[in-house]
Amino acid sequence: MTLLEAVRDFESLDQMSTIFAAEPFSEHSEVIISEETESEIAPKWAVERGLTYFLEVFIVRELLDDWITDKEPTLLEKCRRIIQYAINDA
Repeated sequence: MTLLEAVRDFESLDQMSTIFAAEPFSEHSEVIISEETESEIAPKWAVERGLTYFLEVFIVRELLDDWITDKEPTLLEKCRRIIQYAINDA
């Protein structure tokens, strides 16, 4: 699954899950959504796949819910906003 696909399907993801993604973060980054950890430390299986901590699902949900725009952002705009937050503010 890519980060763009995860954002598309975001409403169906468990709020308590953690997103691990391949760097450099982009909409095409491979991601795995995991319920196995509540820590920002990537589990061994994620590291072995070249993935690192990205964000918790509940943080992404709050970020998107609080985003005020004049029009509904596109899927790509949402994805880029989440990436920007993960890199600069998380």
